Amino acid sequence: MNWALGGLVYAAVYAAAVAALGGQPHARVLAGNVALLLPPLAPLAVIARRRLEWKGRQQVFFGAIAAWGSRYPHHDASAPDEAIANLRKWNVPDTVMASYMGGNAARHFGLAA
Repeated sequence: MNWALGGLVYAAVYAAAVAALGGQPHARVLAGNVALLLPPLAPLAVIARRRLEWKGRQQVFFGAIAAWGSRYPHHDASAPDEAIANLRKWNVPDTVMASYMGGNAARHFGLAA
């Protein structure tokens, strides 16, 4: 079932449930709260079901776009030597480290051939 059809079925079931509970305000509130909880849980269910299929893909994604940002000494960045030490601690290959430390940004901004 595609997402659009699923959304239409969901809306129809919700409308029918609310109509059936017309004279019971507490039950309508409960049904409404449950109905608001289901849509955010749907992507989480997909992620949980497919997580093994996606294993290792985050390395490909971040290997292509990640870039170290120097806003040192702010709380959300680090000095270059500290960043390199942390990457080495996690056994990141030197070629990937070079991409993170400026290669990806240079390619993104058209500064690398």
